[in-house]
Amino acid sequence: MGMKATAQDRVAPERSRVWLWRRRVLVAVTAYAVLSYLAAWFVLHPVTISVRLPAYLAKSKPADVTFHSSDGTRLSGWWFAAPDAVASIVLCHGAFENRMGVIDCVPHLLGARLNVLSFDFRARGRSGGSQSTLGKRETEDVLAAVQWVKVRPEAKALPIGGMGFSQGAAAVIMAAAQCDDLTAVVADSPYASLDKAIDRHLRTFFGPFTGTLGWPFYTFARRMAHFDPSTVRPQDDIDRIAPRSVLLIHGGGDSMIAPTTSRELREIAGKNAALWIVPRARHTKARKRAPEEYWRRVLAFWEGALSAERVGAAPG
Repeated sequence: MGMKATAQDRVAPERSRVWLWRRRVLVAVTAYAVLSYLAAWFVLHPVTISVRLPAYLAKSKPADVTFHSSDGTRLSGWWFAAPDAVASIVLCHGAFENRMGVIDCVPHLLGARLNVLSFDFRARGRSGGSQSTLGKRETEDVLAAVQWVKVRPEAKALPIGGMGFSQGAAAVIMAAAQCDDLTAVVADSPYASLDKAIDRHLRTFFGPFTGTLGWPFYTFARRMAHFDPSTVRPQDDIDRIAPRSVLLIHGGGDSMIAPTTSRELREIAGKNAALWIVPRARHTKARKRAPEEYWRRVLAFWEGALSAERVGAAPG
């Protein structure tokens, strides 16, 4: 009897340990799946960031404007009318911000006699819509913005340029390929293919385990967005902008979207495109890293691409 009791005593703890590890694995897998789902949800359903006109732009007295994208989504923005304007710029922010993320660009453009429409993409800022698509439907938002500018009484006889950052840069490239009304493009830190951009972001977090740990996020995000990110490819569109001019800008220290991306886009675009890599600049921070050179180059580009008249110089 003693021998039998001893064997049972040994088996019971062993079974208990197996079930304990199984429960731990199940809890860990479930928790990771839930966290992946929540991460995907928050990427596509962003937290609202307040929109407030900075005091230094109060004298510009921008008009609060609304217009609608092709699917009916209401878009909101500010229209800055420059005195004696020679052209207009549609200004497009990045993925995880709203118009406030690029508001610092407005004084430079206004000072160069360029009207500016700075608007919030869908599901951002004061615009309608509940879900971002990281460039897919934001391209339609850019096209709607261009059409809105095109019919403004004070702007309809003027050329229109598009200037975007990150997601906004990708959307401007894809919009220009569809719309000849965009006379020129400045694309700061664009991605070439959305699926590759997502993969790079995931590798930043998961490293060599991306294939195993990243796929739940990617799967949930794809199902929520109702489209395949591999179909969102500025690299397939940028050559259709020619012979219109393109200026690509990228930070040499960009860890989110590699600077080689803009080099590849430059090669695809052809002779109508120029590229400036800013050493050590992080993602979309070239204008912070080298502000004087940045605005000298950008405004010189607008001058040559948008108007035969002198566009002007950056303030200060």
